[in-house]
Amino acid sequence: MENLYADRIDEFYEMLAYHFSQSNSQMKAYEYLKLSGQKASKNYSSWEAFRFYKNAYQILVREQGTEENLKEQLEILSLISGPMILLGFPEDSFQMLQTGEKLSKEIGDEKAVAAFCGNLGSYFTVREAKPLLGTDYSEKSFQVAQTIGDIELLVRVAHDLAPSYIISGQFSKILEMAPDLIALIATRGKERESFGTPNNIYSWLSGLYGWSLGWCGNFSEGKVFLEKAFRSASEIDHKNSLGMAELTFSFFYNGKGEGEIALKHAQDAIRYIEEANFVYILGAAWAALGWAYHLLGEQEKARAHTQKGIKIQNDVGIPYHLSRSYFVLTMAHFASGDLSSARISAEKAMGLAKDCDEKHFEANSKIWLGRIRGKEKGSETEEVTQQIYEGIEVLNELKLKPFSAQGYLFLGEAYDNRGQPDKASENLKKAEGMFQEMEMDYWLAKTQEILERL
Repeated sequence: MENLYADRIDEFYEMLAYHFSQSNSQMKAYEYLKLSGQKASKNYSSWEAFRFYKNAYQILVREQGTEENLKEQLEILSLISGPMILLGFPEDSFQMLQTGEKLSKEIGDEKAVAAFCGNLGSYFTVREAKPLLGTDYSEKSFQVAQTIGDIELLVRVAHDLAPSYIISGQFSKILEMAPDLIALIATRGKERESFGTPNNIYSWLSGLYGWSLGWCGNFSEGKVFLEKAFRSASEIDHKNSLGMAELTFSFFYNGKGEGEIALKHAQDAIRYIEEANFVYILGAAWAALGWAYHLLGEQEKARAHTQKGIKIQNDVGIPYHLSRSYFVLTMAHFASGDLSSARISAEKAMGLAKDCDEKHFEANSKIWLGRIRGKEKGSETEEVTQQIYEGIEVLNELKLKPFSAQGYLFLGEAYDNRGQPDKASENLKKAEGMFQEMEMDYWLAKTQEILERL
């Protein structure tokens, strides 16, 4: 009954907005369009919210550019950034964000300048697949926020900065940034707030921090923060944040090699993300599901779900982390014994990762290309091992220990395939020790299987 009442209120606001837009009462139409946008945002109707806010903004632009009008424009451009982010920055988002930055400077609103620069950082990261440029924008905003000392601005800009670190493989920077912010939010008693973003920031940061801890080798502590992320989002039943919490959980367990748990979290992530219309991470959720099926040995399902994720991302026009999807396809093809398709997918993954500054997936793809070549007849041992070594070095620089450990496993495997047991044993024992330390039982068993043969 409550939802029905809310829907009727939304329809009433929309009807009034249309009525006034057809008359000379343009500012009345603006007010109801703004209200309609706010209602649509609360109901996870991101496209409707985007349209309402955009129409409201266009009315303001047509009116005289008084100081009050400029402030109203700035407010609407700030409000539209929420659905804009969820939709992956559609249509003329870039122009609106640029206008927001320009107006902020004209008005002299330093906080708004920092916020729009942070949004522009997200745009370059997500839409243009240039996370290093996005990082540059967002880090400058973060420094301004630290100087001002405004907690709301600080965490809002962190919301824009964190994805740039994740996409470029700089998980260790999340480990530097997130703990103090998580503690600050908790100390101020603001765990339920969004701080002007489309997500619950406490949950968002806790999830990214937990994921980063895991992919840097600390799975036990990472799990604690992922549980905190999910619990925080559950308490307020916030669909966007629930979807993100489940997605980070899935990638966390995919990285550890625990397919069954990763599968459950990926399925829940897809459900929440679809309910919230959180378009730009939906393709990634299907890739997470495909990865989990690969770990469980169901390669046909792994390929089908991952390819669905690729189609979703291509339809939305989001290029970042398509490399991850092709990396999953690489693993699935390899496990099926289709080396030709595995090589094609690995080369595609590496090319996409290189174009988008995704250093970790470029390195992982290079390692798997070496592994594939190691299975092919006529490949030179030195070329194969050099390719794997180069990938390991990058992953070590990024401090992504679970994946560099897999690199040492594949290096040992390559030497074993070429009849060099001493070098094989050296690298396999290194991988074994790392897997034991991180409690990565799936990969430990694969390593010990080769060691027993040796």
